[in-house]
Amino acid sequence: MTITPRKRIAVHPAPSDPRIVRLLGCLSAAFEVDFVPIAKPEDLREDAVLLLADDDASQLRKLASFPAVFSAPAPRPEAGKASAPIRFSADKALAASFRGETLVGEISSDLRVIEVSGMVPLAQAGDRPVWLVRAESPGLFHCRVNLPLTGLAAAEEIIDGLQESEFISLLPLVDFVRRVSAEHAWVRPGLRATLIIDDPNLHSPRYGYIDYARLAERARQVGFHACMATIPFDGWYVNPQAAKIFRDFRDVLSLTVHGNDHEAKELARAVSADEAARVVAQAVARTEAIERESGLAVARVMVPPHGACSGVYLEALARAGFLGATTTRGAVWEHSDGRERQPGSGMALAEIVHGLPIIHRFRFNSDRWRHRVAVSAYLEHPLLAYGHHGDFSGGLDAFDEVARRITDLGATWVSPADLFATNFETRLESRTRWVRPFSRQVVVPAETADAELRCDLGEFADAILSTNIYSSGNSPVDRRLTPNVAANVSVVYSRRIAIRVASSNPIDSLVTPARRTLVSSAARRLLSEGRDRWGGYRG
Repeated sequence: MTITPRKRIAVHPAPSDPRIVRLLGCLSAAFEVDFVPIAKPEDLREDAVLLLADDDASQLRKLASFPAVFSAPAPRPEAGKASAPIRFSADKALAASFRGETLVGEISSDLRVIEVSGMVPLAQAGDRPVWLVRAESPGLFHCRVNLPLTGLAAAEEIIDGLQESEFISLLPLVDFVRRVSAEHAWVRPGLRATLIIDDPNLHSPRYGYIDYARLAERARQVGFHACMATIPFDGWYVNPQAAKIFRDFRDVLSLTVHGNDHEAKELARAVSADEAARVVAQAVARTEAIERESGLAVARVMVPPHGACSGVYLEALARAGFLGATTTRGAVWEHSDGRERQPGSGMALAEIVHGLPIIHRFRFNSDRWRHRVAVSAYLEHPLLAYGHHGDFSGGLDAFDEVARRITDLGATWVSPADLFATNFETRLESRTRWVRPFSRQVVVPAETADAELRCDLGEFADAILSTNIYSSGNSPVDRRLTPNVAANVSVVYSRRIAIRVASSNPIDSLVTPARRTLVSSAARRLLSEGRDRWGGYRG
């Protein structure tokens, strides 16, 4: 790949706090910038400057005409914290997902308010401004924060800080660095969203509190897509009426994979690679049976039971052709077999762990859902909300507020299969179009005629890259791509290009030795389903 010039940000004074050093390292990895410690902020040759000092008023005056300046009080020993509503303005200098929002956060109890002439507040804690900016022209952006940077602990990442209560001391700096590096940033697809409901199956036209036909009508009325994360074990029976509802409402209803037998943390158990392969192969075979019986496609996106999935299972899922998985942010690394998070982890469209892309999801009825949506939309991440049938015990309108907020932010509602198929970013360098996938298979619109197509595999390892070029007649032409090497793919007459990241050691469900399900596992699942259905009918 062409070496894109990295933006340079001067830092004064040079940070000594290890938490600040880690924060800058993570920002450098996430946004392709370099932080350069300087002794004095004079005669700057860098693209931007970061001032972390209490007596920075005179320095700010000297830098009044410098293009990009960020200033904040010097980091100081841990002070007391106080919870406060953070009220964001409606100013257009603020990202749309935060405009007009009020989110609960924690701020330093000894907040020292300094208002700089010509700056407008973007966020306030109560009636005290904590984030101010001056953006008088396109080439000038000055930012002042009245809170000292808290930095990041040894195992903490930027995404952790943004999603937790002290987010307001970090968000302004992230926004500043993002603006500085925007010139050479990768282009991401528009916001995409889906709702995943864990456990429902096709044994009946309803599951617990969810009547599929009524949910579909609600989804069309409000404007969202609902996907049932169905358990492969449940494929022993498909109710024709239930299957017909899903076929008739394909635009708002779909299916994806939820574990295999649905035992507690079944995909996080300490097993051999061969045993993991047998479990995943069985899940695939059962899923294929559901597809044959129902006439429906089931997305190859894994929703691990209870959010838990170990490295050996992630590798098996990648080998079996799954596009990716989705779980909560904390669960991604809890069972990663000791693999360390890389600096900047969690800022990309997905985290690629053991070869499998993982997208974070959030509980839609959490008291922090607005916070989760605001941050994810700001970072242009996919918005995956999830819940269970019991979350609709009060009515199918339980998701309406969340859905409308996400739609208001401009998101497109799609199935998990389509969400992963569009989970890539691009960058055009001269006549070369680079594609960076965050799914095991993506479908790229052919936007540039006679362009040279190259693929940046990033964190994918041990992969075979291939492509199908679909012409106007929709007949695919197979091409093999070499990772990070020019493919010379002419797309003059094509509409889209499917790029597949395949394993060099695939799992075939037809030849993998069969695995027997324990009677106790089957009984447990049947009892769980009976409990769910009884609760719904009783309600």
